[in-house]
Amino acid sequence: GTVGGDDGATDGGADGATDGTDGTDGTDGTDGTDGTDGSDGSGPVDADGDGATADVDCDDDNVTVFPDAPELCDALDNDCDDEIDEEAADATSWFADADEDGFGDAEDSVVACAPPAGFVALSGDCDAGDGAIFPGAPESCDSIDSDCDGDLADPDSIDATTFYPDEDDDTYGNDALPVLACSAPTNHVPRAGDCDDGDERVSPEAEEICNGRDDDCDVLVDDADDSLDLSTRTEFFADGDGDTYGDPAVSTAACDALPNTVPDDTDCDDTDADVNPAAVDVPQDTVDQDCDGADAPYRLVDLVAGDLVITEFMQNPNLASDANGEWFEVYNGSGGQVELDGLYVYDLGTERFTVTGPLLVEDGEYVVFGVNADLLVNGGVGVDYDFASSYTLGNSDDEIGLADSSALGVVFDVVAYDNGATYPDGNGASSSLSPAILDATLNDVGSNWCLTFTTTFGLGDKGTPGEANESCSH
Repeated sequence: GTVGGDDGATDGGADGATDGTDGTDGTDGTDGTDGTDGSDGSGPVDADGDGATADVDCDDDNVTVFPDAPELCDALDNDCDDEIDEEAADATSWFADADEDGFGDAEDSVVACAPPAGFVALSGDCDAGDGAIFPGAPESCDSIDSDCDGDLADPDSIDATTFYPDEDDDTYGNDALPVLACSAPTNHVPRAGDCDDGDERVSPEAEEICNGRDDDCDVLVDDADDSLDLSTRTEFFADGDGDTYGDPAVSTAACDALPNTVPDDTDCDDTDADVNPAAVDVPQDTVDQDCDGADAPYRLVDLVAGDLVITEFMQNPNLASDANGEWFEVYNGSGGQVELDGLYVYDLGTERFTVTGPLLVEDGEYVVFGVNADLLVNGGVGVDYDFASSYTLGNSDDEIGLADSSALGVVFDVVAYDNGATYPDGNGASSSLSPAILDATLNDVGSNWCLTFTTTFGLGDKGTPGEANESCSH
């Protein structure tokens, strides 16, 4: 019947007429399999709805089991071939682990639902015969790829060494740039501590010296470092007057100058800034302004006419030739020591010479100028300045002039002897100015001169070269 007829004879086929009454909806088909459970038909049923009827389905209660179903790793015969889990679609690859380190050989594998004995799920073992070699194994610096990463000198090796760049080749490296490695990379060393890797003179092994840098890398510099090489310090001297010259009696050794000290030790008066080696010495003021150990002498520019006096001359020696034995004497009446460098000596003709080089004469002392300084040939006169053949004393008359220069800016003295007319004219005896006179004006008077009568010098000629004259009163 259309809605649950009594026997289904109206709609069902002939083969379902006898049992069509069991169908709940009575809509019998030609094969009598009507009803929600098909129990009213006479043909096979598909109880699990997997598309395979019970006559071919080896487990019609399991939708994953039917002929040609994908075999799965579920301990069931999914494809109804009487084999369980064979060639399962979700089977796993297993790898032979001969060394039992948990990692298998990728070249020796099987596909199965469960691992066969001696097989594991992880591959990657690069030495299936050594249980200490597998991916992730501790690496060592032993030329063996223990962790199978292809690197024989892995920086992660448990015994890797820390190396440091050593650019200056002083065997100490830069702490800031460490590198882990099994062997030293190029220009790397295992020792750190170099505080200046650009200077081979700086390292923990270097000696601290005075140079303004931390040579031994202990963070202490120069005098602050008790390991300082004391021989590199400088001695500094007290400069109390601030003239940049130090007192040699007060000093301190240090790398750098302390306040009010200098490296110089040549100040002879550290209480007076106007006294130091660079000062200009005021002549004959009893103060050694330039610290040369002596008061500066007067220079020619400091003298006036009459400061130098001609006091004696020998124009005609007897025991030496004129060419070797002529000389004259000059007295310093300036009141101080005089430096005669540059003194111009002349006559009224063409003969002249200029003193060159230092020639000091003390106040109240005498200086002797001679044609020859050799005592063996000049009659034995001690000559202070040898004027050689540039100047001669005429036997009869001549002039001796002293000036500051050839320009005759200041004429200190001139004596013009006159062949005996007023001046004495001796042979083997000097003409000498009376020692009571010593005046550059009075020596122009011939009667103030006399011949030396008794005092001899050298080989026996008479005169007092370089000494006070005999009195003219005999």
